[in-house]
Amino acid sequence: MKKILWVAALLIAFNMIAADLPAAAGWPQFRGPNGNGIAPADAKPPTVWSDTKNLQWKVGLPGPGSSSPIVWGNRVFVTCYSGYGDG
Repeated sequence: MKKILWVAALLIAFNMIAADLPAAAGWPQFRGPNGNGIAPADAKPPTVWSDTKNLQWKVGLPGPGSSSPIVWGNRVFVTCYSGYGDG
């Protein structure tokens, strides 16, 4: 029981310390680095998109998608639903 309490205390301490660290560069979760939907103050996100404006790349997915994209390093992860398991 003491070992479980010790591990729990370490996990709690780690989470408290990690919460104060700056978020890693990127967009690792829904609503951004801190989960609050707020970009850094110096960010200049585009406000207009089209097939010719503010579009870097486009890829077709095998099904509809409504998840939040994740940016990690120079990669973007997206998900979709292809209907597998319906039935």
